[in-house]
Amino acid sequence: MVILREFDLEPGDTLSQQELNDIMAQSKARLESTFLFTRCQILQIPDSVLLNHCRIQVIVIENWFVYPYFIFELADRNLNVWIREQDVSLSRANIGLGITHLNLSGKKDRLKFRGHSGYTRKAELLYELPYLVGRFGISAHIAIADQKELAYRTFLNKPLFYRTDSEDVVFSSAKFSFSIHYRPSATLFHTLKFDQQIVKIHPDIAQFVNKQFLGGGRTSVTVPSIEYVLRWDKTVYPIYPLGGYRAELRLKKEGFSSGADLNTLSTVVQGELYTRLWSKVFLAQKMKLRKHLLSQSLPYFFQQGIGYKEDKLTGYDLYVLDGRDFFLVNQALKWQLADRDIFLSGYFPEAFRKMNLKTFFRFSLDIAYARDPVFGAQNPYSNSWQVGYGPGLDVLMYHTMSCSLTYGVTRFGFHHWYFDVGFVF
Repeated sequence: MVILREFDLEPGDTLSQQELNDIMAQSKARLESTFLFTRCQILQIPDSVLLNHCRIQVIVIENWFVYPYFIFELADRNLNVWIREQDVSLSRANIGLGITHLNLSGKKDRLKFRGHSGYTRKAELLYELPYLVGRFGISAHIAIADQKELAYRTFLNKPLFYRTDSEDVVFSSAKFSFSIHYRPSATLFHTLKFDQQIVKIHPDIAQFVNKQFLGGGRTSVTVPSIEYVLRWDKTVYPIYPLGGYRAELRLKKEGFSSGADLNTLSTVVQGELYTRLWSKVFLAQKMKLRKHLLSQSLPYFFQQGIGYKEDKLTGYDLYVLDGRDFFLVNQALKWQLADRDIFLSGYFPEAFRKMNLKTFFRFSLDIAYARDPVFGAQNPYSNSWQVGYGPGLDVLMYHTMSCSLTYGVTRFGFHHWYFDVGFVF
């Protein structure tokens, strides 16, 4: 079932040879991106009786499905902040255990549990069933967390942190969500997500440190929301795309009355285009726009903008551009240096004896603007256009692990080396 869902083919389809080759390449990339297989081969076998007919044979080697793992997670936004501004302090790390099952019932359903302590105490449970009935699926997520230190506001585009002398918990949150998914084709996705978030902070923060952290001097808020997501994904290799395009539209309503703790309506529009210029040279372009459609002022906690998670600006790793709205363009010219399979010794489990290794030289040029009408006067990089650029090196292993080294330069000439690692499944 999983293999068939990743194909844009039906029995009896009539295609040109080039169209068939393109679909086979895209389907192979999607199968590798499911993390269910370490090797995938798709063969076209001509029919011995009927001319211009063929059969498609798919050969895969299954990955491990159960991954227990040790958690060492940084509380800071990225590795560079931890090294340069926090002096590699282990007090800012989270340590714990997790387990992920990638194929619990054989329908690509994923079950994940994580728990850790340290800078943040957190417990998290996630279940995703993409093929519940027909093309419909569901997912559910629960997470609870607390911590003794909190970024209570941003000054000069860097977060400032608050901690009580008595080491009290200053922040706690609980989040519950349930989603319904509909996938009419291999490349089109619809999601309707219902969410409720409860946030509490220490009274000192609301009274003395930042009255606008949750808005109006509040010490707690409860925010229900509903979000619709429409996504097209026609990329050739979804994890690290080298061709095709991807587009996404999000519409989110938080709070449902004028007297709610938060009452806002926002939209996110995102587009990505990946073009092969020459045999081993690629151009990657990404644009993202977030816009709040209601005029209500947003509390500080709900204003995270550029510098968090995947919304990054080359050269600005040590800074954040908070704001209710933002516009971000990421562009990169990539030259593929290597794409090879490395065979490891027999001491490795069979699923990992063949490692695919890809390396790319990259030159990035990013542009961003974050609009912050409330706190922007204290943050000079907000409410103005910012530009970051520089060369880098990307390495991908096993279709799931990546590391990047970038020499980033800001609009103001500040430059430094930045390192990033990632593991996806």
